[in-house]
Amino acid sequence: SDCFSSSVITQVEISTLSNELSHEKKVVSEKNEEITKIQDNYIKSQEYAQNLQDFVKKLKEDTQKMNDSLLKIQEEKADLVNDLNLSRGNAAQLEEKLQGSKELVEQLQKQKKELDETLEAMKEQHSKSIEEMATSFKEKE
Repeated sequence: SDCFSSSVITQVEISTLSNELSHEKKVVSEKNEEITKIQDNYIKSQEYAQNLQDFVKKLKEDTQKMNDSLLKIQEEKADLVNDLNLSRGNAAQLEEKLQGSKELVEQLQKQKKELDETLEAMKEQHSKSIEEMATSFKEKE
């Protein structure tokens, strides 16, 4: 009888330990899933940061182009004023310079439009990335 009750206790202990082990395995598995989600979010945030850096670089380049164009326009304007003061009679030459200035203005307007579109696209991408991260964090909880 003693042997039997000792055997029963051992079986109960084994069963309890087995249940605890099973529970611990489940907890470890859940933690591993959380770690994977956190790693995914980290990768996404790094990609997002890189996108922002690329955007800032493009923004700086576009701004430089616009500044260069503005300088050209100012130079053309100064030339036009000088030419006008020097010879009011040379209308064809003035018309040519005026056309050049108009083309530069059109270029500048086009560059500004492209810059606005790029900025709008980044705003949308920014919103999307934040939504994705929020969704990802909600799923983790």
